[in-house]
Amino acid sequence: MAIRMKYRRAAGRVAVAALVAAGLAATTACSTPGDAQEVIDQGRVVDGMASKVDEGTTRSYTATYQVTGGGTVTVVHTPDPYRDAFLFAGGRYVSTPEFELTCENRDCTLVEPLESAAPLDTAAIAAVGDEGFLPAQTILGLLTKAALNAGASIEQSDDTLVGEHATCAKVTGLTDAAAESFETCVTDRGVVGSFEGAVDGVDVKMFLVSYVETADAASFDVPVDAKVTDERESAEKK
Repeated sequence: MAIRMKYRRAAGRVAVAALVAAGLAATTACSTPGDAQEVIDQGRVVDGMASKVDEGTTRSYTATYQVTGGGTVTVVHTPDPYRDAFLFAGGRYVSTPEFELTCENRDCTLVEPLESAAPLDTAAIAAVGDEGFLPAQTILGLLTKAALNAGASIEQSDDTLVGEHATCAKVTGLTDAAAESFETCVTDRGVVGSFEGAVDGVDVKMFLVSYVETADAASFDVPVDAKVTDERESAEKK
């Protein structure tokens, strides 16, 4: 069974803020004032970036990334209805109110939709996706761990990506996490602008190369000529 990351769709800022607050309570109880203030400051950086991602989910958009190896990955989102599609060269992951879809090449599986505001299935995204790509939920998870880790350092900076201002964070010294160090940016429009670092021993390098506030409805469909296995209860009753 796939393990879902505990970051709710359309509620990234709230989830991260809650985790940071809980971590602060534990950290400040056994830390010096200086260490506690560092965690607070790092939490503010992460919470600000998560807030941008949260706001970004209120808009329709199509974001295309260049990833490790030179390939591209496209992320498509609509807020109403709330839908997400991750389109890879060899597959796709789609979440809609009607179903959750995973495809590896032309072999596709339909399952029941996620509950309202449930976290995206990042394990499923990774299974059909590109090793050089991470969804926003995974990146926010790494940032949150860094914010709660007194031994980690988060250095904030600014950049411009595809003509948009972006807030960036350089993380070093992170322990007990999938990545010890990495750099990532989030644009003011609320999408991940870049990520670079080794995650679970795999080099990940992704950069936003295109962003438009439109979404092609076909991105959320089962591919034409796909071989489909429908595991939904509604299909079993037919």
